[in-house]
Amino acid sequence: MTADDKNVTPPPSPAGDTPSHPPDASNARARTHRALLSFFVSVAFTLVLVALKTKFEGTFFGQQVEEMSYAVLQHHLTPPTADNLSVIVLDISGIPMTVASSLQPDKVTDRTQLSKIVSSLITEDDKPMAIGLDVDFSPSAHGYADAADEQIFKDFLKIQNDNDNKLPIRVGVNSSLGLGPGKWLLNPDYLTLASCVVVPTPERGQSTRYMPEALDVDYRSPMVPYYAGETGHCPAMGFALVQASVPDVASWAKPFLQSTVQKSGGPISKNEFLVDYSPLDLLSASPPEIDPQTDLSNFKSQHHLKLAKKVVLIGRTKNTSDTFTVPGRPETPYAGVFLHACAAYTLLERPLYQLKEGGRLLVDLALSLGIFGIVLAFRLRSRQPAAEAFFEHRLPELLAVTVAITVFALELWLVPITHFMWDDFILVSLVLLAHSPIEHTSRRGYSWLAGRVTSWWDSPVSSSDSNSEGE
Repeated sequence: MTADDKNVTPPPSPAGDTPSHPPDASNARARTHRALLSFFVSVAFTLVLVALKTKFEGTFFGQQVEEMSYAVLQHHLTPPTADNLSVIVLDISGIPMTVASSLQPDKVTDRTQLSKIVSSLITEDDKPMAIGLDVDFSPSAHGYADAADEQIFKDFLKIQNDNDNKLPIRVGVNSSLGLGPGKWLLNPDYLTLASCVVVPTPERGQSTRYMPEALDVDYRSPMVPYYAGETGHCPAMGFALVQASVPDVASWAKPFLQSTVQKSGGPISKNEFLVDYSPLDLLSASPPEIDPQTDLSNFKSQHHLKLAKKVVLIGRTKNTSDTFTVPGRPETPYAGVFLHACAAYTLLERPLYQLKEGGRLLVDLALSLGIFGIVLAFRLRSRQPAAEAFFEHRLPELLAVTVAITVFALELWLVPITHFMWDDFILVSLVLLAHSPIEHTSRRGYSWLAGRVTSWWDSPVSSSDSNSEGE
């Protein structure tokens, strides 16, 4: 090569040509822009769907879906066996109601029989943990519900305070709650025997999920006398027998999970907890029945009852108006004594947990953002333009189906272990499945509408331009 060859300059570029970036780099930036735009649009749709889901949960149909979800979870809790059941119900449906010997005669459960039953259960070699009578002993404005009540209370207090026994005994109060603690059993000396047998009334279309730890009754008024130190805090039957509140959640989970909920209504505020109804079938199948002809001396041996370290509840299981429906069993009303028994079992064995509102929102967002975060990562790493359609449309749908099935299966599998009652897991799964189809339909609808508006907007201009050219 000569010196002249070295000095030869290349021919100039055609007029109008300017240096440009490599086509691959421009296409990559365009794909990145589309991937980010699609991600943020999906996030926006997630927020909208979560807001709609929250609104739907407050409707009657939304509550029905949650009720169904909760019922499914209840059926997956592991029931106890007869050998390790820590609560026993004794049926006194056969004991007749007698006319009370009081200033205002009314029908009450025969007090003589109740006293004999309690006495027969207390033996040195087989002493229960506690005994509860699901019978309303509330006095009236005229005095004790029955003239025999005061002596029964004295006997029960003696058993409780006996150093050899130390056996908690609780009797029910209901209609006298508004009179104040000093009047729950007419005499403040018997205050430690009183426990509330109120069962919370569920909302319309719901079953009884919750039972109270206690009721804080706002009873103080100029018309109601009270005594120093009274708090109006009446423990519920299940709580009073177990004498242990629901364990709190771990500190790290407190922002998201709860074991109790605070509810208020009128003068009564309730600290309630979810009830594990898994022992209900076992308790209600054939509770040992006591009637006036029952030989109480051989009663425990006849029914092979082992009461040591167990909670015993005594109440009517048949021919009573005190019945309620529970999750998963809407067709069968159960006597209130069974609900108190399940409440005691829950406090003794395994409390149930549920998400707070903040936790529900966090889970909803985390699942959706996880799906679309994975889609975004695939799209940003991809160098194949032909795969864009798959990443934008098919991959989110496949991931949504996978996550929804996983959520459904894991919740059912883990609930016996974790006792985590996620009552909107079915709704969450449905939202995940519906997200991509709704988003794609909305985008196509927006594109069609935008095209129609643009066509309508441009058509007069085109017509005007044509007329100008013709002139």
